[in-house]
Amino acid sequence: MKNHVGPPTKKHGINDYRALLELTNGLLLISQPSDMMTTLDSALFFLENFARSGTEFDNYSKLALKLKIQELRGWLENESDSTKLDIFDWLMTLPDETRVMGSGPQPGKLHTANLASGGHSGRIFTFILGLDDTRFPGATFQDPAFLDHEKERISPDLTLAATEPKQKVLKLARLFARLRGSVTLGFTSHDILEDRALFPSSALFSAFRILSNQRESDQERMFEWLGAPASVAASSSDIAIESNEWWLSFLCDRDYQNARDIVAQNFPNLARGSIALEKRCSDTFTEYDGFIGGFCKDMDPTTPGGPVLSASALETLGSCPLRYFFRYALGLKPPDEVELDPTRWLDPMQFGNLAHEVFYTFGAELIKERRKPLYERDLPKLLKVVDVCIKRHQFLVPAPNDSAVRRQILELESAAKVFLVEEEIISHKWRPTMLEASIGLAANPEATVTLPDPMSLRLSDGSTVRTRGKIDRVDKYDSETESIFRIVDYKLGSSYKYEQGRNFSRGSIVQHILYSQLAENLLRHSNIHTPIIHDFVYFFPGIKTRGLRIHRSPKNETEFDVIGNLCKIISNAAFIATNDSKDCKYCDYLIICDDPKTQTKFSLAKLKNSRNKLLDPVRELRGI
Repeated sequence: MKNHVGPPTKKHGINDYRALLELTNGLLLISQPSDMMTTLDSALFFLENFARSGTEFDNYSKLALKLKIQELRGWLENESDSTKLDIFDWLMTLPDETRVMGSGPQPGKLHTANLASGGHSGRIFTFILGLDDTRFPGATFQDPAFLDHEKERISPDLTLAATEPKQKVLKLARLFARLRGSVTLGFTSHDILEDRALFPSSALFSAFRILSNQRESDQERMFEWLGAPASVAASSSDIAIESNEWWLSFLCDRDYQNARDIVAQNFPNLARGSIALEKRCSDTFTEYDGFIGGFCKDMDPTTPGGPVLSASALETLGSCPLRYFFRYALGLKPPDEVELDPTRWLDPMQFGNLAHEVFYTFGAELIKERRKPLYERDLPKLLKVVDVCIKRHQFLVPAPNDSAVRRQILELESAAKVFLVEEEIISHKWRPTMLEASIGLAANPEATVTLPDPMSLRLSDGSTVRTRGKIDRVDKYDSETESIFRIVDYKLGSSYKYEQGRNFSRGSIVQHILYSQLAENLLRHSNIHTPIIHDFVYFFPGIKTRGLRIHRSPKNETEFDVIGNLCKIISNAAFIATNDSKDCKYCDYLIICDDPKTQTKFSLAKLKNSRNKLLDPVRELRGI
């Protein structure tokens, strides 16, 4: 087909149709064969002229198919009587049953094949495995989108779910017909992972009745007839195939007083794992439970040049010291997995950033124009801000579908309306003065105030740590005599964690403590000499929380001591796992800790042992 430049013309269209006709002419000639011989000739013509053969495997496959078709054609030529062979069905199954580039039987090698397509290798020993009732013929489930009675109305040739088990049994029978030599049938009698018994399939049970000549027998007699099941622990070391099987049979067959020592000498990794498990099961806090010892000098925040702490790092430490060690000390991160959710456009973090952008843009306008928010007047302006921000995020993050975008747009608009109502209520006493104020972070062009250096925070024991953070908003109380301020942090998720008082005392929530100190230092830097931090507000403008405000006082000395205890955990290098399995619900390191209930049980035993002095800060936080 020739390429042309310019708009299509009638002449071009005719040439394209002519080229298409030449391309498909051969297919049209063989599309309607009249008898079986013509059908086979058409199949040979198709393979010769239309089948792709770009590799050696393609060429071998084409040759094998042509030989099979020619063999059947020669047989039909010599067959005088008419045959009932369904030639189209035979041709459809031919590619699945034809094997190419296979090898003959060789010493020390196994040939594996699918149950439906095996039996062509010609080997004299065949093992058919997996004949338990859960796999063969297996359960049948109708397609919810295409039920059996609907298939019957459309065409009698469609495979029905009810007939699938019979088709599998028929394929097994065809396999038996192809086999030669000795055949061994096997099934799994016990599922190790789920720790439950499995039973033989109906086909294997029928084979037992035939071979044992017990036509009326049941499964109990079948198990007696079969004897003890085989396993990786061979009944005798003489019949073991691999070294692991030899060791299992050798050690289990005899009573050794020093069996553990024998295994440890030959399998040092297994010996070290056994020691680690023994230490973890004890009530002594060791290096196998998160004690780092002398390796923690670079991680101690109370030393000069130590790490700069953030609220999220401290809260991670409060919820699980071991998780803090994995994330902030070792820098372990789970692999990035792209999960496409057709019901969601933005993930929770992206949606939170979008909402913060909306609230910041609207708040900056209020500060610039020196006015208080009014719902009736400002709602159109706020919704316009929502629309602009959404369009920008749609460009950055493509949506899976329109419905997912509409759902989150409605969610954000509802949150914006709640936000505006609540802002109007408090505007007669409080007004925003700082937005996105940051300390110790990279330069932020949107921030009204920025301090590039971290802030030093003095702890109750006299030591200091460096901290950083970004404050969503600082409000000022309308007063001509005093400089009273309130810190506001937006939360778009659930408020459950923040409504539980224990999370503040155990260190799972310390943002209000840290940010109150940061804000006071920031205000002093802005030439406000005697700032008074009235309170810290966790503000939830979401649909479910409906403007909930949780107030925390920054003057609570008990809560301030929480940060001191958290820093002592790092100084002591005592990164023990949490003793509360609820902390493990959304952890990225479950694959390391494995079973949360077992891990938290071990941690609780070590925390209850008063001899583990390094765990005193954790005990004080957890109230143990």
